[in-house]
Amino acid sequence: MIRALAFIRPLARPLGWVATYLRARELQQSRRALGFLDPRLMRDAGIDVEAARREAERPVWDAPAGWFDRHGPY
Repeated sequence: MIRALAFIRPLARPLGWVATYLRARELQQSRRALGFLDPRLMRDAGIDVEAARREAERPVWDAPAGWFDRHGPY
């Protein structure tokens, strides 16, 4: 529940919703790409196939801590 509120918080800042939308879209695209990655390639890279599948199925609002923060990745 708290992470969902963190997703909404930037909407209070001017143009904060644009940054929030772009970050959410980037997260969604990377998770989608992870879902299409060949399991053989994941094993070669040392990525657990089951963990990658779970990550790819997570909803966009279930983001890592700080992802939508002002002091996050951008």
